[in-house]
Amino acid sequence: MIKERLPILIAETMKSGNKVKLEALRAVKTAYMNWETAKENVGKSITDAVEISIVSKLVAQYEDTAKQCDDGKHDELVNEALTMAAILKSYLPKPATEEEIAFAFRNIELDVEPIKKNMGVFIKRIKELLPTADGKLTSQIVAKNLA
Repeated sequence: MIKERLPILIAETMKSGNKVKLEALRAVKTAYMNWETAKENVGKSITDAVEISIVSKLVAQYEDTAKQCDDGKHDELVNEALTMAAILKSYLPKPATEEEIAFAFRNIELDVEPIKKNMGVFIKRIKELLPTADGKLTSQIVAKNLA
């Protein structure tokens, strides 16, 4: 995804002078480094699914910051946070559709009984197959289709 291109993107952005984009890319780099150095991730490599998860969390954080600062007094902060969220969204792949998630659910082959008690197993497998699937939507589809 973006991890391999990140040093080049940061260098190009530094040359262009776009401070907001540079800050967003540096935030991604920091988040990747934090993930790699976390005790539970030692020896693991960042997969596409992990990259998507990290960048998605950053987008959500920037959008949340914009909501919190949207009181009319901090318009500049709101605009900056929304711009950073938009920049990072441009690096994310298109999210999985409801139809793709439902199709994945119908075609999963697991050795567990399709009951609500095993819902987490189904959600985890769908997220493995479709890393861009929204967790809440996936949960709703799985819950609707389990006995």
